[in-house]
Amino acid sequence: MSVDHSCRASVPTIGFLSGKFLLELLVMPVSSFDLLTTKRGGVWACSLRRGDILGEAAQGVFVNDARHLSRLALKVDDERPTFLGCSDVSGHEAMIRLAHRREIGITRHRSIDAVLTERFEFRNYGAARTVIVELEVACDFADIFGIRGWGLAGAGSPESRILAQELRYERRGRDGITRATGVTFDPQPSSLVPAPAGTIVRWELGLDPGELARIEVRVACTPLDETGFSPRPPLITGSSQTRLGRSLAAASRDLEMLRTPLDGRTILAAGVPWYVALFGRDSLLAALALIEVAPDIAGDTLLTLATHQATEDAPARDAEPGKILHELRRGELASAGLLPFSPYFGTADATPLFIQLSAEYLLVTGDRATFDALEPSLLRALRWIDEHGDTDGDGFVEYLRRAEHGLVNQGWKDSPDAIVHADGTPASGPIALCEVQGYVYAAKSRLADAWEVTDRATEALALRAQASELRQAFSDAFWIEERDCLALALDGAKRQVASVTSNAGHCLWSGIVPDDLASRLAGRLMAADMFSGWGLRTLSSDSPAFNPMSYHRGSVWPHDGALAAAGLARYGFRDEAARIADALLDVADASRANRLPELLCGFDRTPGEPYVPYPQTCAPQAWAAAAVFLLARLHT
Repeated sequence: MSVDHSCRASVPTIGFLSGKFLLELLVMPVSSFDLLTTKRGGVWACSLRRGDILGEAAQGVFVNDARHLSRLALKVDDERPTFLGCSDVSGHEAMIRLAHRREIGITRHRSIDAVLTERFEFRNYGAARTVIVELEVACDFADIFGIRGWGLAGAGSPESRILAQELRYERRGRDGITRATGVTFDPQPSSLVPAPAGTIVRWELGLDPGELARIEVRVACTPLDETGFSPRPPLITGSSQTRLGRSLAAASRDLEMLRTPLDGRTILAAGVPWYVALFGRDSLLAALALIEVAPDIAGDTLLTLATHQATEDAPARDAEPGKILHELRRGELASAGLLPFSPYFGTADATPLFIQLSAEYLLVTGDRATFDALEPSLLRALRWIDEHGDTDGDGFVEYLRRAEHGLVNQGWKDSPDAIVHADGTPASGPIALCEVQGYVYAAKSRLADAWEVTDRATEALALRAQASELRQAFSDAFWIEERDCLALALDGAKRQVASVTSNAGHCLWSGIVPDDLASRLAGRLMAADMFSGWGLRTLSSDSPAFNPMSYHRGSVWPHDGALAAAGLARYGFRDEAARIADALLDVADASRANRLPELLCGFDRTPGEPYVPYPQTCAPQAWAAAAVFLLARLHT
């Protein structure tokens, strides 16, 4: 696919920034850590924990990256009620407790099932009285990239109408799509009055002592395609009240919340609120972690990614034939061609992970029909690895940004300052990341296993030979003898990027590390500069570039540590794996709702002190939730 070059001037000079490091560059008025989030299918809502949506940062009701409701704020007698507390009943329901002057108890129940329903209950614990209930309602149809500070906007303010039975908002976007929001009320309000902040919807409730009154608000968003989506039973039922059991129950709830309809199938969105979309790497790694408990997620993910596999060379999207996408967006700005995310292909690791998951899917399920349907895409992906992915023919997959505003770094650590030499200076490309070579090794090894069971012994033998050759070349090129570690990468001059990082743990997970080096690498990863007590740091604290509050240069990512733990266990280092697993389960146990966060700061663990959260994260986040299932395997 190609991009309209006339639109490039509208793209911010900070680059595409679709990598999650964007949050590090923005100062949000309200941290996503403090938001109440509900989601089912393609609809999600983020509000203050008191329930109010004020249109700041990620607050709103969203479908396909468009904010269909930017304000839903409650007042009683011209006052904000006192917040008492809230609970996430499930991923798509929440219960909020409020009070007005200690006499009116208010329950605010939110649920999503294609339509968002907000039910308010007002109970009078005092003398007979009349209360004035007001809701401030507004819609702006802002694109989530505009909300994130990209300096781009949609087609302007929506048309709003106050009808007899509903508030209705409509706007035809720059992509030619008309988006609409309908808000209905039961009972009908006393009045609907236009105001600068939107529309004031007012009720007068006469309440006798002990009396209960209800108001229901329903928000319907179009277009909304829920084709192929239906709720599924939890992955874990009846889990124990152990630390692991609580974490599994929370992860199961989060993963159900992240299931999202796309192209008639259901995929895992990468995270709420910023990444409710298909991401190649994120969705594939999450599906790999869940392959034994939820293989249907892998099947739908693979078929959807195959549908969007690159078929042509398109530098403006960092696309090449056979490559698997990095990110697919359906919002106004992407659909109009103002952003290159429909889709964007700037990732070096999604393609080998796609092959690996395809093989794992067949070996776990025996679903030959799906595997056969994927075969053309697998062959194209293999060709990409050997040709476009290996830009200089040295046997390693490299990346180099071609898109003018594309991602500088195209591995899982995709922030622009993530790949640094031992002296802290940035590495220049083409860059061959160590974990990407591991993914290629695992892809070819597991596809050889799959081809053996499908009677393709000759092709399997050839792939095994390629994997074996890569394994030997890898250790020769990446091992740093004096550091007992693998280089983070090779730079464009084929010099080792000799920083000590958690990426080496992924290499254990993939199996590319020779057995005679694995014990030395295990010890290095568990040293004090790498293991914080809460998990593995992304970068050694001895590095000049270390920053425990950075996105990728010293923070702790649970999925990263879980992969390393699985890799350590693979090589027989179960005590080391258990230390990481126990630390991460401690994080989950100390977190709100027993949820593993997307990441946390990389400060040393201090007895009696909580971990330091990273301020702007996705909650829930797909590979963080899936990581719990990897950790559970270490306890079996």
